[in-house]
Amino acid sequence: MKLERGLMLNAATTAFGRLTIRELRVRTVRVPMQIPHSTASGVITESPLVLTDVITDEGVVGHSIVFTYTAAALEPTASLIRNFAPLLNGEPLAPREIEHKLARRLRLLGTQGLVGMALAAIDMALWDALPRHVVDTTARRCREAAASVWSRRV
Repeated sequence: MKLERGLMLNAATTAFGRLTIRELRVRTVRVPMQIPHSTASGVITESPLVLTDVITDEGVVGHSIVFTYTAAALEPTASLIRNFAPLLNGEPLAPREIEHKLARRLRLLGTQGLVGMALAAIDMALWDALPRHVVDTTARRCREAAASVWSRRV
């Protein structure tokens, strides 16, 4: 495991157990804005969003939302995210390692624009899954400990 500034980076193999990515789920939505927003390029009347879920074999789900600025970028961004799924399925949930793996794959193409949005969606969902796993594991351990204590008292 790598250490940076004293922190363990590979959170997928901490004391809370190992997580393995099973799939990416990607959806697009267009949410109407209650108050349109004026910009230099026109009036924005809706929020075009790409919703991404990273689902692990262990049942932990991480979520992310990416605002694509225009509906024209919705499907291309979602498609990019879906195209990265085969590179991630079966991999340990290790956001920094996955970030480096995808950056290496995209060295010639670059990571700007829609590619950057797609990478950000994946990155946020990966990082979102880690604390959910820690909370779930901690809560389960607390329930088990409490049940053990109460079973001895009865």
